[in-house]
Amino acid sequence: MGQDGARLLYRTHRPAEDDVLAATLAVALAKLPDRWDRTLELLTRARGTTVPHPDAAVEAALDAPGIPRALVDEAQRAVLRDGDHSRYGVVQAITLVAHTTNSDPDVRFAMERAAGMYLNAA
Repeated sequence: MGQDGARLLYRTHRPAEDDVLAATLAVALAKLPDRWDRTLELLTRARGTTVPHPDAAVEAALDAPGIPRALVDEAQRAVLRDGDHSRYGVVQAITLVAHTTNSDPDVRFAMERAAGMYLNAA
């Protein structure tokens, strides 16, 4: 799959034949509308779910190796400062800190993954 001998698509960190990559991409794109619908439903439910202690929820969600304590503390401050004490607010605080306070892409990924796992656990 390419143009003038150049590859147009790559699968990060894993070699893949063009045909396999194209088939995987076709399957992923076919599933996209359903995934968007489920994600929207999940976010809507999270927005309506109050978390009594959002700072404790942030701490529990970020209890993972590789996430510095300073970023956990900052995310806790963010969720309390912003005042959105819903599951959605917890996720927003975590991702805000992951992108604005942190400069390490691996830590950012770990925080985003933790936020996603927290959201999906609802």
